[in-house]
Parts: sequence; structure tokens; C-alpha cells
Amino acid sequence: MVRPCQRCAKETAYVSCRSPKRSRRSEYGGKGQTSSSREPTFHSQSVSQHGPATHDDLAMAELLICGRPNHVPLRQLHPSVPQIMFLWNTFLSNVDPLVKLFHAPTVQDMISQATMKLDALSQPAEALMFAIYLCAVMTMNEQQCLRGLETSKETLLKRFSNATQQALVNAKFLQYPDAVNLQALTLYLVLLINEWSGKYSEEAPSGTRAPSNCNDGDLSPFTVRIPDVTEGGTDMLFCTLHNRFRALEATMDSLTCRCDPSIPLHLFTVLIGRYTIARLRFSVRANEAFADHVDLASMPGETRGILLDNALAVLRFDTEMRMTQAIRPFLWHPVARFPFDAFAYLLASLCAGVEGPRHNAAWAAVNSAYEECPEFCSQLDNPLYSAAADLAVGAWERRVAGMQKEAAAAAAATTTTTDEAQGLGCCEMEPPGSTEFSAARHAISALKQARRRRGGEGALLRRRMGRSTGM
Repeated sequence: MVRPCQRCAKETAYVSCRSPKRSRRSEYGGKGQTSSSREPTFHSQSVSQHGPATHDDLAMAELLICGRPNHVPLRQLHPSVPQIMFLWNTFLSNVDPLVKLFHAPTVQDMISQATMKLDALSQPAEALMFAIYLCAVMTMNEQQCLRGLETSKETLLKRFSNATQQALVNAKFLQYPDAVNLQALTLYLVLLINEWSGKYSEEAPSGTRAPSNCNDGDLSPFTVRIPDVTEGGTDMLFCTLHNRFRALEATMDSLTCRCDPSIPLHLFTVLIGRYTIARLRFSVRANEAFADHVDLASMPGETRGILLDNALAVLRFDTEMRMTQAIRPFLWHPVARFPFDAFAYLLASLCAGVEGPRHNAAWAAVNSAYEECPEFCSQLDNPLYSAAADLAVGAWERRVAGMQKEAAAAAAATTTTTDEAQGLGCCEMEPPGSTEFSAARHAISALKQARRRRGGEGALLRRRMGRSTGM
């Protein structure tokens, strides 16, 4: 006997029906069991039995998921069984440790069953699977996509993004917000947040209980009490640390003192903790400084120096993370985004003038940034990158002028003439001592060429407009 749906009163139950003793396993399309009966509480194809979605339903759904999916059969968009398992294992390695959204062993059972019979998969579970595919691809590079899935990353992102949107609409996630629909929607929105802003809210909603620091293996669909909180490294280590952000400095030692740096997740958590503390310290002090001073010129030298040291610390931790091969699969996470505020302050300080040991330390940080982030030169349509390019060129020109002045002063004390000194390695892009900053030198040379091209194109456009108006 099949229980009737509590929402529509039909004889075939919908997967999100809230029968009082329904187990968590049934939410994913598995065989639900109760304490008093072994009758199934779902039907794997039951979503469509609620009738087709209305035009208003589709419009609202498309507004929330920020897209209008192409309505195609989803069965043909699933990858092959080996590729499904490849994507699931990638998700487990790269996403699940950072976004603990569901009980991984339960979802793994659902995926294992689905690979045997995809046609019997419930629509909410199908939406969750496509969201998992999408998240996994997002964390991979082009070579990994071609090697594991034989398709370019751009194509896979478009395919699985559209499929996730369509699957959510099919599951009527606005009408029937069961746990699996919400998990699929949340994963999809995490991708949008990651793409748009790269920032999470640092505060949990009022009254929300922080998740326990325990392992997936300590839980099961039949757990009747929450396991005791574990101190140290667990599957929830990163999420626990992120939830304690505002008290991060106080809790850092207790969470990481027993971490094993040979485990990539533990190493990433330790490094991201130090990086986050440094970013928080810089942000707080920068906000205080610029609240009292309109620009660097009006700021006391001591304050500028402290802020520069803080910015250098942030960029040093960022470079350490990006150069650590073991944690590269986790660098997709928004909390590991490049610290553009610290980088911009560094460039602005170099434009204004930096003396002593900080000068070379600052240029070493700029050099590392352009080495690790080539998009700063190739994507100048981005307003942030364009603004940074202007600062970088101005800072380099100040550096060149300073180097040439030093060379001229040195020449005055010897028999070498000033003209000869200016010809000895003091060209525009290679002042004395600049060879150790090769990435910055090449990047700024490319930025100056791009600026000249834009200026030439702008002048040509102005001449054409002048001719057309008879000026």
C-alpha cells in the first residue's frame, strides 16, 4: 500500500511528502522504511503527477535560478556511468570538505543506485545529481576535464548548468521544497555566488545552530542522537572554522594544533585560517585609516607603513596557498579569492613612494601576483584589472625614474658620464636591479602596449567622428 501525498491527496506519494516517520533515505529516491511498516513512502516518477507547471511557476523558478533553461530531455545530458563516478569522487575531494551540505554516504548510495537505473531516479534527486556534476566541473581545470570527461570545461559548465536549471524546474522546487530540492538549489546558488561575488556572508542567520564538528562516518540515516563534538581534524573542519570566523584568532590553535599537514584538507584549513586572519586585520585597519584620511598623501607615514606590512602579509599567505600544489583543488572556494584590496593598496603605495626594505618586498609581491594571475593582463575589460593596470604602470614608471636617478648620481661620482649611465641597463623596462621581477616587468610592458593600443583606437575613433560631423 502506498501512502497518499499530504499535499495533493493523490494515491501516489510525492518524494517530498512529510510522512511522520519517513527516513532520510527516502528523500533521495531510496526505499523508505518506518518503525512500524516497510511500505514505500515515495514514487520515483511522482513529480510529474502533480500536473505540469504553470507559466507563472516557470517564470518564478527561472527568476530565482537566474536562467531560462532549454527544455530538453535530461536523460541524454547525464554522463556515462564511469564519468558519473569520476564527477562524484571529484566532488567528494574538492567540494564536500568545504561545503558540508548533506550526508555523503547517503548520497553515495543514491548515486550508486541511480547508475544502475537512471530512468527510475526521482526528479529532486536528478536535480541534485546535476548540481553535483556542475560543482565538480567548476573545481577542475581544462586538462582534467579533457582527460576525465573528454569535453572542454566551458562546454561542460554550460551543459550541466542548463541541466541543473531544467531539473530544478522539473522538480517544482518552489512548490515542493523538500530536503533534496533544497540541497540541489543550494549547490546551484553556491556556484552563482562563487561566480558573481566570491564572498559568503560571515554571519549565520539568527537562531541558527552551528554544525557539529564530526565525521560523516559518525552519522547515518538512523542516528537518534547527535554525536559528541570532536576537537581537531574531521570532515567538518573547514566549515567549523568558517562558522567561527569572528572568533577565529581565539579558536585557531584549538582547531589546528592537531592537524596533519600531510592531509591536504588540514593543510588548506591551516593556511586559509592564517590568510583570513591577515585579511581581516588589513580590512579593519584600512577602514579605520581611510575613515580619517582621504588618500595616502594625507595619511601619517607610520599608518601607511603598518597598512603596507598588513597588505604584504595578506599577499604572502595568498602566494603560499597558490604555490602549494596539494591544496590547488580547494582554491575554487570564494574565501580563497585573490585579495584585490590588499593588492590595490600595495600598488597605490608604490605609486606614492615606498622606501627601504619594504620597496623590494612590495615589488616581490607584485611580481608573484602577475605570475600567478595572468588574467590581470589579458582581461583589461574588467574594471578592477584595468584600474590595477593603471596603478601598476604608474608604480613602475616611478621605479624606473628612481633607478635612473640613482644611476646618474653614481655616475657623477665616477668617470662615467650621465649619458653613458643612462645607457647602461637603464632603459624604460629594465632599470638596474629589476631583473629579479621578470613577471612584473613583462606584465607591465604588456599593459603599456595595451594602453597605447587603446589610446590609438580612441584617437582613430575621434578622427572618424570629426570627419563625419565636418569638424
